[in-house]
Amino acid sequence: MAPTRSDVGTNLKTPKYSLNYSTLHHIIAQRDNIDDEDDEALETWRTQLATFLTEDISGTVEWLETDCTREQFEWLSELFDKILARSQDSRLVQALVETCDRLIPDEDTYHVREMLQMAIFGYCNDSDRDRYLRRELLSPREWNIFQQEKAAAASCRIHEEQNPLF
Repeated sequence: MAPTRSDVGTNLKTPKYSLNYSTLHHIIAQRDNIDDEDDEALETWRTQLATFLTEDISGTVEWLETDCTREQFEWLSELFDKILARSQDSRLVQALVETCDRLIPDEDTYHVREMLQMAIFGYCNDSDRDRYLRRELLSPREWNIFQQEKAAAASCRIHEEQNPLF
């Protein structure tokens, strides 16, 4: 049975936000053609990609969570500082950390994690830096307990604000 007009394109991945994945993938792929010694071309590429990624934070977060590959993320490590200097959005910081955990677990790519850590400590606000530091120092079990306690404390605070004891 031939597909009907309404079936065409229904299986294509459509981003929820306006970030254009094909443009993003094209920009990232351009890095393969830039000589590591060509500082001017590298800086132009880094600025172009950082600008593109920070124009639509929600779209960038969605891309990091769903479509970013390990190779693409490794290329991003060259400009974590530029990305976070342009946007210190906590959602973006969290997405970068989670994507790093998911895609870069190996010791041989430790430099990627180190580049992210340096960018967070260099360009993020105190809250994001503290959150990252606590996360790195705690075991996964301790981190989950910390997050649960933090959520419980926030819930109590909201309840107290809505129901004062006056």
